[in-house]
Parts: sequence; structure tokens; C-alpha cells
Amino acid sequence: LMGKLAARNGQLQKAQELLQVIQINTDHQGFPMSSDFENLLKGEIALANGEPETALPIFKTIISQSNLFQAHESLARTHSALGNTELQIEQTDWLQNHLGQALSEMSDSMFGREMSLLDIWELSTKADAGP
Repeated sequence: LMGKLAARNGQLQKAQELLQVIQINTDHQGFPMSSDFENLLKGEIALANGEPETALPIFKTIISQSNLFQAHESLARTHSALGNTELQIEQTDWLQNHLGQALSEMSDSMFGREMSLLDIWELSTKADAGP
């Protein structure tokens, strides 16, 4: 999710670095949603790079597999970028009707998992910087 925010704020290098951390982390098997968040970040990077047509199928796939709130939010912005006003409104309505899902997706265990990835990224960043 930090990568999503980085991409949305134009910090594409930071988003790419966080994507690399997710990709090299080998414990995805125990967390099936990790691949969804990896793909969410890939879609956000594509959207930030002005490639909504690339992001669209990524977000649709995530929604079809796990129906993540964050993917719906990204899909609404993608439809906006593509000029699909009716589909953007449809997604925005869905978001309003499922606000509780956003909170449930950030359960303690999931939040702890993402923070562990952030710790790994920060340690690797410090190691790259040298003494």
C-alpha cells in the first residue's frame, strides 16, 4: 500500500523499489493476498506512467480473484483516466457501499505483514547507502 501511495504521488522510483522488495520476498505462499498487492502496485505504476489501458486488466483480475477494496479504488481512477464515466461512477458507488471492507483488509495480521516488508525495504535501503 505504501507503493501505491508512492506511485499516486509521482514517486515512481520509490514505488519500483517497493515492488522489487515484494518480488524478492519468498514467503508469499503463506499470504495469498501478497500477489494481489504485488499486482496492485504493478497496476498503480502503469497508471502513474500514463498507461491506464495496461492497468485496467490488472485491477479487473485482482477484483475477480479477491475483490480487494484497494483494487476497486484503483479501478475507479483507471476508468476516470480512460474517460469511462459510467464505469467510474459504478466503482465509486461500490466503494461507498463497502467502506467497512477497507478497514477489514487492514487487519492486524495483514498490517503486520506489510510492515515487515517495509522493514526489509528500509534495511536494504540503508545497506545500499553504505556506512
